[in-house]
Amino acid sequence: MSTWTSLDLTLDTGILPDHLEAALRDRWETHSGTPSPYPVTVQVADFPDLTAPERTVTVSNATTALHTTKDQVQIGPALLHLTPGHATLTLRTPELSELTALLLFSELHRARGWLPLHASTAALNGRAVSITGPSGAGKSTAALRLAGLGYTILAEDQTWLHPGTRRVHGLDRWLRAYRDSLERFAPQLLPHTQGTDVYGKHLLSLSRTREPAALEALLFLGQPIEIPAAHVARLVWEASGLPLTLTGQHATAHAISPVIRHLHIRGTGREGLLDEVERQLGPAGGITS
Repeated sequence: MSTWTSLDLTLDTGILPDHLEAALRDRWETHSGTPSPYPVTVQVADFPDLTAPERTVTVSNATTALHTTKDQVQIGPALLHLTPGHATLTLRTPELSELTALLLFSELHRARGWLPLHASTAALNGRAVSITGPSGAGKSTAALRLAGLGYTILAEDQTWLHPGTRRVHGLDRWLRAYRDSLERFAPQLLPHTQGTDVYGKHLLSLSRTREPAALEALLFLGQPIEIPAAHVARLVWEASGLPLTLTGQHATAHAISPVIRHLHIRGTGREGLLDEVERQLGPAGGITS
């Protein structure tokens, strides 16, 4: 048996080929320190197709078709079934595409009460700030600038928040930046890069959260400093992405309520962003690679 954890999931993936299990662990293995682990069994078996209407979703510029019910998601040859005490991921063959894994694992975490945020996250002394906004708003550049100032970057754009405890984790492995951005915003980090990705961006390793960090603020790039109350819930929903199941929808709605109540939620522009992070976390005193 091969078991490992991803936030508060405990996964049994021993049925999978070694290379697939290793890829999943590299992408998703994270220790959150939360109690009451939720077991997830991965099995290889046939199953009847869901009869629910087909939907299409687009993630990371890739589109896929799927079928969903209250507590099940089928994406091609993969079926996820959620129950209050256990989940089962059934595969017709021992294969799982990266996009399918992203959608199904995200739904698993979401159903357990974790809120995904398409946000970069910086931390200092156990406190964190997340920065979100539409694609191209400047989240990755903000993360690079904050890294150059000495803040710990937990996530470039894949942040997970446990609203009840405000515990925050990043599931990115790398902070990616073009060389000219590194030279402009954080030249001292150039010696710490570890190769480049397929787009020619330099890679800075992001270690998974080892010490607990509590989220203090959620900043929306391109929004007014004082966001109208009527718009806050919609913006948080948009930042959290798309729940697939009714279970995931209910969990997301339940998670967003304490986020709105307990976090500082403000708008910011690119120019005022660094000052706002410093107000929330204090000044960073050194360089973090």
